[in-house]
Amino acid sequence: MKKVKVLLAFPMEDRQTGLFVKKAFLQLGGDMETLDANTEPERLREAVASMRPDLMFCSRTPELLDGAKAVKQDFPDVTRMCWNVDKRYRLDLFPEEMIELFGQMDILYTTAKGNIPQYKAILPDVTVRHLQQGCDPEVHRTEELTPEEVEKYKCDIMFAGTYPSKLHHGRDRLFKILIKYYDLRIYGDVQGNRIEDSEQNKANRGAKIVLGHNGWAMLELSMSVRDYKVMGSGGFLLTEHCPGIKDWFSVGSDCETYFSLDECRKKLDYYLEHPEERARIAATGQRTVHEHHTYVHRMRQVLADYEGRK
Repeated sequence: MKKVKVLLAFPMEDRQTGLFVKKAFLQLGGDMETLDANTEPERLREAVASMRPDLMFCSRTPELLDGAKAVKQDFPDVTRMCWNVDKRYRLDLFPEEMIELFGQMDILYTTAKGNIPQYKAILPDVTVRHLQQGCDPEVHRTEELTPEEVEKYKCDIMFAGTYPSKLHHGRDRLFKILIKYYDLRIYGDVQGNRIEDSEQNKANRGAKIVLGHNGWAMLELSMSVRDYKVMGSGGFLLTEHCPGIKDWFSVGSDCETYFSLDECRKKLDYYLEHPEERARIAATGQRTVHEHHTYVHRMRQVLADYEGRK
């Protein structure tokens, strides 16, 4: 496979998905230039004109719309791809500019396989494919805790994400109940204690159980990137069930899932009393995501799809 020239237009300052995608392309031998989709979206056409990439791969940032339109018109030989790492039960809940951005692409990737039929209905000229997120093993890894960190992060149950949240279906009800009965610690923007990377690795390991909740349980393969981060760091994951997850992970071996509040409580009670099983599942889950679910795996698929268009 020849070296592919890639222009990456993703948010970069937060050092999350954009950085992980960049590292993966470079590991696969890509010739890479980056543009921060949040701080310089107006430079998209200029960057394409300067680099003349084979592939423009961008985030779902609506501010990229004007540049994407210009690239489609002025540089039709550049393959245009976009990765929407978010999901909704109804696509009309996304901003109109975002849907229009997707319409400028040759290929649109969605992390929720269950959204594909809706995309195909409104974007008949765009190829729509499923592409999950993953972990970066250099970042999402086992970190040993000092005695002070053990005290800092120890709890029965931990969740890292938005709470309260009107957007994520069922989350507020679930957590309001769990907070009454369990030692539950929440890290997030609302609480003012958001964590990422090394600190999140340690929090995942310090908690006995890390709870997952994506809020879109009816959508096929709609797992949150949080799940990969938890497993990648060696934490024990109990996450919300969605269709297809049992074909993606080995439930009961890589992680555990729950369908309802009642089942969530039953599994919390069970696994809090069975530390050996938690440790076994956490170790297997970490091995699985490091071996099969990294950003390198995902970008290898993106490059294969690019080659398939030639």
